[in-house]
Amino acid sequence: MPHPDDLRFLRHAQTKGLLDEERATYCRDVLAQSEQNGAPQRVAQVLIRERIMASDHVAAILKEIRDVATGSQAVVGEETWAGQQLQAQSGPPVSIGDEVGGFSLTRELGRTGLWSTYEAKRDGRRFAIKILGPAVTSSDDLVGRFYAESERAHSLPAHPHLLPVVAFGSQGPLHFRVCDYVEAKSLADFVRPGRLAPKKCLEVCTAAAEALAFLHSQGMVHRDVKPSNILIGSNKAVHLNDLGLAKDSARVDAQLAQVGFAKLIGTPAYISPEQARGELEEISTASDVYSLGATIFRALTGRYPFAFNAYMRTIQAIALGPPPALSSLRPDAPPALNDLVLAAMSQDPGARPTATQFSQELGALLARERLLMPPGPPGAAV
Repeated sequence: MPHPDDLRFLRHAQTKGLLDEERATYCRDVLAQSEQNGAPQRVAQVLIRERIMASDHVAAILKEIRDVATGSQAVVGEETWAGQQLQAQSGPPVSIGDEVGGFSLTRELGRTGLWSTYEAKRDGRRFAIKILGPAVTSSDDLVGRFYAESERAHSLPAHPHLLPVVAFGSQGPLHFRVCDYVEAKSLADFVRPGRLAPKKCLEVCTAAAEALAFLHSQGMVHRDVKPSNILIGSNKAVHLNDLGLAKDSARVDAQLAQVGFAKLIGTPAYISPEQARGELEEISTASDVYSLGATIFRALTGRYPFAFNAYMRTIQAIALGPPPALSSLRPDAPPALNDLVLAAMSQDPGARPTATQFSQELGALLARERLLMPPGPPGAAV
């Protein structure tokens, strides 16, 4: 008999329209068979492994069930992304002090359901090394995708606002990728306690837009632009981080469309309408522009463009749009910036500026308004 929580999950997924009766029955049969074989499985494992449901949807349903049980109602934001919802999963089989690919692990920097990140050293230099977690290594498709993207990122020419991939490979059961390490805080660290002053927001996001424009010129789509992936170094250098979800847009990857993990990919608060609708074939460079527009909205207002207690309500709101006017929440921001953010967050991908146009317009706005902008409100990050 499957675990009661797994049966509750399947019922909830059906009421949300994410699972039909045929697939729910199939899952119940697989769970029952695993019990009989003495190796019981859980429904989340089956759904993701069999590519029946996207991992974001699995994580969202788990959260909604838990919230009902505990009475908790958190606004859907970055913390609801599947990778972070699945943090409790075990990490890769390594320990501090181990050597991976010639890099000595010195401390763990963070963990999601997808990978663990460590600081590492080699020849006196510091690096950041990502090691895939069990949720990814159990799928040959995802491991293959990881290597394809790592190779593509490794081959990119240097850019001042991107962290280079210096190495990638495997060691026994481990699959890893290495980047330069920088002492930095993410834009999310500045946004959580308040709002950015317009000048600072323009400085940071112009650099991020330049990095996106460069990626797009190389035929790549980032797919997960958000505040926590924009790093601001101690020397104030800005880097767009984490190409882990990036996809070579020039490559037709038929298998990718069949991978449940990719059906809804990115962080819910910042994904584009086409991502929210699960329209994989429509995800493009314009999707990155939308996400950067949503990031600017969050940085300037201190709130998400669409914020609801329920994951699916947030996704539906993004899919239908439009977002609130930036000026309604941040009247001291330049009117031209309000217009630019609304254009970037258009429901129609074809109506959005390109990343190159976006970076140029942000840069021109920064140069034009630098001395004219009023200071940010009390307590704003500068």
